[in-house]
Amino acid sequence: MVIHDTMGGRAAFVVYLYTQLTRITEIVSTVGRSEKALTVFRNDTMFFQPHSFASLDTQSDYRTPQMKAFTALLLVALLGLAAAQRFDYTAEALKDEIVDLPDAPKVNWRQFGGYINVAPGRRNFYWYVEAQSDATNKPLIFWTNGGPGCSGLIGKLTENGPFVPHKNGTLTLREYGWNKLANIVFMEQPSGVGFSRDDNGWTLFGDDLAATDNLAFVRGFFAKFPQYNNTDFYLASESYGGHYLPTLALKIVKEAPELTNFRGFFVGNPLTYMPYRDFGEFASYADRQLIPRPEWDEYIAAGCRPDPNAPATNPPPVRPAACSKMESKFSQYANGFDPYALDFPVCNSAYRAGLTERRHFLAHIRMAKLASQVKGAFKDMSLATQGPIGKFGDSNPYFPDYDECSETWATNYLNRKDVQKALHADAPQAGSWQECANINWNYDDEITAMMPIYKELISRTNGKLRMTIISGDDDAVCSTQEAQLMIWNLGLKVVKPWGQWYAENQIGGMKVKFEGLTFQTIHGAGHMAPATRPMQTFHALKDYLDGK
Repeated sequence: MVIHDTMGGRAAFVVYLYTQLTRITEIVSTVGRSEKALTVFRNDTMFFQPHSFASLDTQSDYRTPQMKAFTALLLVALLGLAAAQRFDYTAEALKDEIVDLPDAPKVNWRQFGGYINVAPGRRNFYWYVEAQSDATNKPLIFWTNGGPGCSGLIGKLTENGPFVPHKNGTLTLREYGWNKLANIVFMEQPSGVGFSRDDNGWTLFGDDLAATDNLAFVRGFFAKFPQYNNTDFYLASESYGGHYLPTLALKIVKEAPELTNFRGFFVGNPLTYMPYRDFGEFASYADRQLIPRPEWDEYIAAGCRPDPNAPATNPPPVRPAACSKMESKFSQYANGFDPYALDFPVCNSAYRAGLTERRHFLAHIRMAKLASQVKGAFKDMSLATQGPIGKFGDSNPYFPDYDECSETWATNYLNRKDVQKALHADAPQAGSWQECANINWNYDDEITAMMPIYKELISRTNGKLRMTIISGDDDAVCSTQEAQLMIWNLGLKVVKPWGQWYAENQIGGMKVKFEGLTFQTIHGAGHMAPATRPMQTFHALKDYLDGK
């Protein structure tokens, strides 16, 4: 390389420095600020090669000892600047770093897996992934799936994490992975779910104990990863997350004043109140023309639609006896459809793991109604939920990116011993990793209305806590009908009226903003909105994080 002591030569030298800085940044992004980084840096960059300076033209003073020293100092400063864009992790955190994930693509961001103690005899597993770029300036999201008792890792691998599992056991990168927007901690909770451990036996969990343990988890995570102590953080979930998140948010607001960087939660298709849920399921079938009009009219005339202006009670009020009989018939009409995504194909019978989370939640609904019958609630309600989910073909051209068997591929992957070793995961207590666990749960909590908690959160924070409910309008189990009954029941002032929102020049759905709450539909999405409409859900999250 020949550089003459002219304006052009100086310009060339600047370009030369810039190319080296670019390479330095790539090295630091890939391997971090460590001895390994310095070794790669010394071996791979031109400034540490003997020919670099020897090749400079003798007319130039850029090869003088003074200039060499200046250049070396400049490069050290540039290396420090590049490394400053990355986190320094504690020794305890580094023990959890995932360095060689089997059959996964190489990435230039870091990830960690391990345990955090939440109570004596209980420790919960996590898989944390850095944001794909600018991690130090991105917010932090704690994600859990619903259930109750379903693993956040199934959401990571089948919905919104950076990786997509495949039948052949490999992982590829997800186009709309949420860690393009934030650093994300995928949690397995409550204890006993997935790789998490409950060494106390069959602990009786409920909304409050789950919130207590999850608060302990959040505090434990910040202790292990203190670089996040001043980072804005959010909660995100779906389904029974409609209970998990409001109760945890309220516990943070009331009992964790030190967590001043807590900003709110983002929840998809939440369970809000059982009478709203039940009506919403059958209303969704009627919307899809699965129920004949005369029978639906009879259902409404019988008083089966809950009064949105009536106060929520626990247990809920008893409905007319005719409702139960008609709902059983409606369930038969919908038999064979996936109630979590009515217009989507279903994993065929050869691969059953993909139905676990769906059936798990439906079974919990049924058991909650059975348990509450001793109190008179749901006495005349149908205990039958959806019949067996039917079988569709292997593919559907309307859903080119939707893999209806992805939960099965994820389950197979997480049950591999080499994967568990890489994740630093103990052998699952259930014998094998399962996306949903048979936990001991207080069914009374499942029929409890969430509206009072939303109202208290808004009151305690003066509406400054950012709460967004998204709702895939192709879901029948926790439907948009249910969500609308709930949000308008709150009596909040509308600050931005109902209207369309857009994602990549397409209508993403409908949106309304209240004081303290935003409601946003994801048009065409099912219960697991990130899996069924990934692009739209990604942009809904982006808007939320941007405060839109």
